[in-house]
Amino acid sequence: MAWVLIDDSFTQHPKVAAAGPLAMALQVAGLCYCNANLTDGFIPWSAARALLSWEFIERDGREMKIAVRSGMSGDDATSEYVIGLLLESGLWEEVNGGYEVHDYLVYQRSREQITRDRETNAQRQGRFRNRKTDNGGSNAVTNGPVTPAPNPNPNPNKKDSLSESRKKSVELTTEQRDRLRDRWTAQTFQVQEFEDIVGEALGHVASKKWTDVEAGVRGWLRREAKRDGRTMPGDVPAASKSTNGLAPSFDLSTEEGLKASNDYMRGRR
Repeated sequence: MAWVLIDDSFTQHPKVAAAGPLAMALQVAGLCYCNANLTDGFIPWSAARALLSWEFIERDGREMKIAVRSGMSGDDATSEYVIGLLLESGLWEEVNGGYEVHDYLVYQRSREQITRDRETNAQRQGRFRNRKTDNGGSNAVTNGPVTPAPNPNPNPNKKDSLSESRKKSVELTTEQRDRLRDRWTAQTFQVQEFEDIVGEALGHVASKKWTDVEAGVRGWLRREAKRDGRTMPGDVPAASKSTNGLAPSFDLSTEEGLKASNDYMRGRR
């Protein structure tokens, strides 16, 4: 699944405001069409007229039509009319065979980028499945008889309570997850990719028994982004005090390395 990028000031853009609410709706539908079909902003003539219906049926069965009125006169809204608004405002441009969303590739990801991200995501998921398989193999046990514990647990619920506490210890707080999501889904990962990677990271942090859960997840996100050649969130400045002009490297596979890396980045902000 791909995602359309819309700025939170989209509705206040001069072109959108000038085109009006009907054109705004068709603009969003057009962006979704282009992204879903990987057209890099092109919308065929026939597809443009089928993006939205200007009629609907109420729950009581009444057929309704959206109309455009000025004073006492008006007409039913049509795709032809709304497309004209988009062309007039400059949000769409007429090209051979249909229309092109103005500056589409300035704000949206290209077909090439989405295809590449899907491939790298599939590779990353494959690596994760292989890691789980490898871990499962190394943890295999024999089918021999199990020697019972010499002293039964007087509190059968205690084990479950400890397990639950351990699970909670490797969970991000809502604030931590929101903070990481806002930072890493801005230009690096899709939302679903982010959630998948965080799930992997929490499992890794739990297996390593690290205490700083957020730092562990952040390091795992950084590692996955670097491995897949993704754009890192924000501009990472070069170290001003290093002898070679480069930022120092850290071993992100250890808790100490993650902590040192995060401390360094906080000091550089």
